[in-house]
Amino acid sequence: MKVLAIRPRLARKIESVLMMVPWVLALASLSVSVGGTLLAQISAETCVISFGGQNRYRKVSGYLDAECAPVTFPTQWHDPPWGNWGVSSHYGNKENTDQFKGWKRKDRKFQWNSCTAYAEYTPPNSAYYNSSDHRSQKSDGIVTHGVMEFRETAFCPDPADYDADPPVVCASVEGWDIRQSENYMTIYELDSPERDVLIESLYFPGTVVTLGSCDRDSCPERKSGWVAMTRSTSSTVHVEAELRMKASAQLVDACDWHW
Repeated sequence: MKVLAIRPRLARKIESVLMMVPWVLALASLSVSVGGTLLAQISAETCVISFGGQNRYRKVSGYLDAECAPVTFPTQWHDPPWGNWGVSSHYGNKENTDQFKGWKRKDRKFQWNSCTAYAEYTPPNSAYYNSSDHRSQKSDGIVTHGVMEFRETAFCPDPADYDADPPVVCASVEGWDIRQSENYMTIYELDSPERDVLIESLYFPGTVVTLGSCDRDSCPERKSGWVAMTRSTSSTVHVEAELRMKASAQLVDACDWHW
């Protein structure tokens, strides 16, 4: 574990994934350019800085053998060809939500044809492919595939000191750069309680969000520009998407006295 103490006009690089505790950052390859001090004590104000990854313009084509089980042997856990896809990334682990949102509404999720390897599900087929030529799949809307956070903390003054100024802990993060040096999404077809099936990993350029317009209580959400993937790990399936980062800050623990 590596503890990061952020001090005025210093930027430190987090080189490994860290366990989340107050005043410890949990993120690989994140660097933060700051002008505040990261401290921790019981009588303190805490500003939570949240940062997450979003994706859009998802496209899928090629060979998929992820949700085909009943074609080869019966099982109650599979219902080919549809499957929900989860994402592991710098911003969190895969979850059974709409992290990599598909286009076919099924079981309260938007799913993908995940069994293009068998003849009954191959293109062209308008039942299993929603592109104009019915040979590939696509889903355009913006979804969040993960969110993480870290904490900036400031001591509360002595409550007996009526001349003391209140902390401005969220205002102190004005101008911080939340920066990811490289982004990735590793995509799985989710099969709980069985083992999830790896689809492939996508890699993207770095992203940065500068916190701004902050006051004592918060910094409004800001977003990076969209970046296109630069490479992937599979030669049989072709998955595409665009990615961006979002960041914001919110006061969660406030000094409670005479201000």
